[in-house]
Amino acid sequence: MTAACARVGYLVTPSTILFASGGVSWIQNQIDVSSVTSTRVAHYCAPDTISTSTASDSLSKTNMGWSLGGGIETKIAHNWLARGEYRYSSYGSQQASLMKGTQQISVDFDKHSTQTLLVGVAYQFGQ
Repeated sequence: MTAACARVGYLVTPSTILFASGGVSWIQNQIDVSSVTSTRVAHYCAPDTISTSTASDSLSKTNMGWSLGGGIETKIAHNWLARGEYRYSSYGSQQASLMKGTQQISVDFDKHSTQTLLVGVAYQFGQ
């Protein structure tokens, strides 16, 4: 998951800010499937035989969505900041069909979303 977000905040103390964030996000989905099919073939005058076939397919897709979150950032020492942020991202629903033909597989991602907790430490130059 990757996001480009803007932040709007409120300074609750001279060294602590509460903020809300929002923006656009995107995620790369990868689906890989494989199938092995065995078929028994009966013969009248000979032993039965088993034929095996394999098939595979894959799909890679980038989904765009939105992201909303909020957090807190505070000064913990001279020029050092600590930050914590929660972010919810939604990518809507997605459908995919793989292995077209007799072995077709349909995949539905209903309300595809992620929830992320971010923590970090930063150094502020120039102060």
